[in-house]
Amino acid sequence: FRLVSYLASFLFSSGIGVFFIYAFLSVPIKAFVIWKLSPYPFLSLLAYASYVFLLYDYTQIRAGLAASFIFLAFYFYVCCSRYKMLFAICVACFFHVSAVVFLVSVVLFFLGNYLLVSMGLLLLALVVLFINTLFPGGDIVTFLGALDFTGKTALYLSLQKEGVFSDISLLRRFSPVFYCLIPLFLHLVYVGRDRLILLYFQMLCLGVFVFSLFSSVPALAYRLSDYFFMFCC
Repeated sequence: FRLVSYLASFLFSSGIGVFFIYAFLSVPIKAFVIWKLSPYPFLSLLAYASYVFLLYDYTQIRAGLAASFIFLAFYFYVCCSRYKMLFAICVACFFHVSAVVFLVSVVLFFLGNYLLVSMGLLLLALVVLFINTLFPGGDIVTFLGALDFTGKTALYLSLQKEGVFSDISLLRRFSPVFYCLIPLFLHLVYVGRDRLILLYFQMLCLGVFVFSLFSSVPALAYRLSDYFFMFCC
């Protein structure tokens, strides 16, 4: 971020140049991947503009650029360019360390049998939600605090105690996701198991699992799961 800030101060006379540089990099990458992979690119671009753009590229610019390289990594996987995929994930982590969560999907990709893995993720999500309900917080918060060298987890927990994230709920979070999951599942059952549809389905199921796993820290759960839920576009 400092490197881009120095570049922006060199090219522009004000700090707003940082936003232009990030937007110049981030938006075209997402648009390229959507155009290449979506069967309905105009509708997908409209969905992107109404959700992912506002959430990331308009406000959380570092995470937005990281999400763009996650998109690109997914595209490289679909094109069977695994080394390019890993490189894109490394670049994403360079811009925002939270993008490292996407490495979980790489492991799952190599397992194959996308539908079976997806159903397993949904089952695990239910188990994790049940455990978090019985033992709110629990060891996961302690574990996250020990791993997080950025201090963000401690900040999220502090804000959570102040009630800042009180409006975050499972129903509000999962409702739009299931609007995508259900049609994808019906397509897989009644139309055919297209590889790309299977991958989209697995991405969304992985997002459900990640949000459930970190649901005791809602802000963190939102941030990490969005790397997968943005595939709703």
